Amino acid sequence: VTVIKWSPEMSGWTDVRDKITRQYLQKLLDRHGWNRTHAARELGIPREHVVRLIKRYQLSRGER
Repeated sequence: VTVIKWSPEMSGWTDVRDKITRQYLQKLLDRHGWNRTHAARELGIPREHVVRLIKRYQLSRGER
């Protein structure tokens, strides 16, 4: 279970959604050894979309 702590930078539900999505995607990529194809397959979305999400949320290997 992931607990999202409210912070002053979070102005609404969109910020909460983005934080949850970012954390989920980071854990998913870590679990798949950053294999974007495997992560995309588990999510049921195209690999290119996973690449866009990585850029959008500025994710990198080993980040927590």
